[in-house]
Amino acid sequence: MCIKTGLRRTFEMMIRLALAAVLTALAAGTCAAQPPGMPNNPFGAHLIIDNLDERGRNQLSWARHLVGRHGYIKTFFFNIDRNTKGAPQGWRDFVRECYRLELIPVVRLGGVMKDGSWQKPYRDPDGSYRTMADVFKKVVADLPRSDVYPLYVEIWNEPNLDIEWSGKANLAEYAQFFVEVSDAIRSLGDRRIKILNGAFALSPEATEACIKANPRFIDAFDVWGSHPYPQNHPPEYNNIDGTARHPEATLDGFLLETRVLEKYGRKDVKVMILETGYPVGNGVYEAEGFPPIDEYNRADYMMRAFRDLYPRFPQLIAVFPFLFSDPGWTAFNWVPVDSGTDEKGLPTRPTPMYEAVRALAKPTDTTGAISGTVRDSRYQTRLAGVRVTCVETGAVTQTDPMGNFFFPALKPGRYTVRVETEGFAPATAGYDVRMGQNTVADASLEPLQPGAVKGTVGDGMTGQPLAGVIVTLSPGGARAETDSRGAFRLQDLPPITYTAAARREGFTSHELEGLRVLPGGETAVEMKISPDRAPAAENLAGNAGFERVADESRRPWLPVRWEPLEGGAVEVTAVESRSGHRSLMISPAGGTSGYRQITHYSTAQPGKRYRAGVWIRTKGLQAGQDEGAWMSLAFTNNAGVFLEEFPMTARVKGDSSWQFFQVEGVVPQGSQRVSLNLRASGTAGAAFFDDAFLCVVD
Repeated sequence: MCIKTGLRRTFEMMIRLALAAVLTALAAGTCAAQPPGMPNNPFGAHLIIDNLDERGRNQLSWARHLVGRHGYIKTFFFNIDRNTKGAPQGWRDFVRECYRLELIPVVRLGGVMKDGSWQKPYRDPDGSYRTMADVFKKVVADLPRSDVYPLYVEIWNEPNLDIEWSGKANLAEYAQFFVEVSDAIRSLGDRRIKILNGAFALSPEATEACIKANPRFIDAFDVWGSHPYPQNHPPEYNNIDGTARHPEATLDGFLLETRVLEKYGRKDVKVMILETGYPVGNGVYEAEGFPPIDEYNRADYMMRAFRDLYPRFPQLIAVFPFLFSDPGWTAFNWVPVDSGTDEKGLPTRPTPMYEAVRALAKPTDTTGAISGTVRDSRYQTRLAGVRVTCVETGAVTQTDPMGNFFFPALKPGRYTVRVETEGFAPATAGYDVRMGQNTVADASLEPLQPGAVKGTVGDGMTGQPLAGVIVTLSPGGARAETDSRGAFRLQDLPPITYTAAARREGFTSHELEGLRVLPGGETAVEMKISPDRAPAAENLAGNAGFERVADESRRPWLPVRWEPLEGGAVEVTAVESRSGHRSLMISPAGGTSGYRQITHYSTAQPGKRYRAGVWIRTKGLQAGQDEGAWMSLAFTNNAGVFLEEFPMTARVKGDSSWQFFQVEGVVPQGSQRVSLNLRASGTAGAAFFDDAFLCVVD
């Protein structure tokens, strides 16, 4: 034991001395060698920062705490045109600061935004891109380099999308542009510079099209960049295990592109995932049983991706979840834009996702970490609020809403983890912790004290009790039917958290999530459903009753699957509801405010007729002649810009009871998405919306 301890301390001392030499060399502007034996750290952060103002310095500090030593930072330098003379000082300062913080920079170089799209690069009269290639070369030549870390350069972004190429994608043009820029940068003769393609909106077809258009394309990059977005699929839904029904909607979708590269002779390609992630509200595959993304399940998915999935790919250099902190991408943000910075350089308002990934050990750490998930043994339900103790350190924590727990920064050694909570038999197990590694300590607890649920179901319009309503609990499938008083009771239930669903033909349903059954106790609930006016067709609107919010712990509540349309003063409220417990409230207070739900990219069906509807109620809504509360159906392009809109003609104002409204419209040619829009305008009061629907009627 003493010999092992001595060897470990000697090895850790060697690493510290090597890092000290690196920092000294960086301060002098040169460095003789990379730290010996240092493993690759694939943790990355995707910023949109181009200088070292207060925002830039704060974000780099937050990111450094997240990704660890020798982690990766990606950012975006744009407005490059044929008149650009080189890299501005802010760009150079940013790259230099990355090196100082022991971070590896990846810079995406882009053009100019005009009229809603990124303008494709200038092309010379002879058909070449010689002028722009020289401009990109000068920009890269001006960026600082380090003898320790490479400088990664991505040329453009998603060139297979119209919005990224002057409104009309042309992969033959991009392939030629990329090859010429790559040649120009390589002519600098600096091996520290590594070139990446402009990652496609994931597309093996675009990959092949570029190779066919310009055979030199396949050798023009050093590292392949990819954008595999999983939508709302968890890490275990993937290609490497063959579990993905939709292989393109996975965290490892980059495999679809690298197979094309192998087909054309480029094997063993190193890969960077330059964008991926989980925007709050994404529910593309909800109909297949995958829940919409909220703050807690995306924290779990992203943490397990870094801990369990990505290490399985030796070709994977780095992963950059989109996006770190930016006002234009709030659904993706790892840190809210209004966060402050504490005395340690950490964000004062981190998301659960940031905290979960930060708690993981990084390959370059001299410590390790323990993390795990606690479930019940009967239904494998994740258990929140469970007490978990690391016996040797005395550290105590509780499982989060996804049942996960973390013990970060543990010295290598043997540790005992004890898991206990009321109503379950405790569990204890020992685990080995190794430097730079994450030890998984999942636990399964046996329930000892069952509980019960009793409740009533009423009509949300009349307030009267409803008989004949079927109430079902999941997991487990326990089922009861309401009596003449609208009452029901379910017993002998393991003390876990359930979802209760109340259903009766001709009525809306009510799904009550987060129903906690207490050990040896009886949990009382009230549920509410109302007569249904929606067509007998699949409702394309997710979270149509606004019951699910992104983060229960933070106000205002914001509805999952919905997004801001205009204005502000929009939130989910429990003050009013037609069915369930919540509705969407808009309090305009001058001007117009609105929220919308928009379908996924390229899902509109031109020539088809769509119908949208919603129930509306107002309270003291003071509005002028053309103001009030209303809804509309719109057809948009993939950027979400309205191409044609079908609004309801009435405006609801003053004090009104729940009223039903619907509109129809035929999808025009060129439309790619469908948007259901809820708005209110006025000077005071509020409008409430509930039980929305969107469907295809023919």
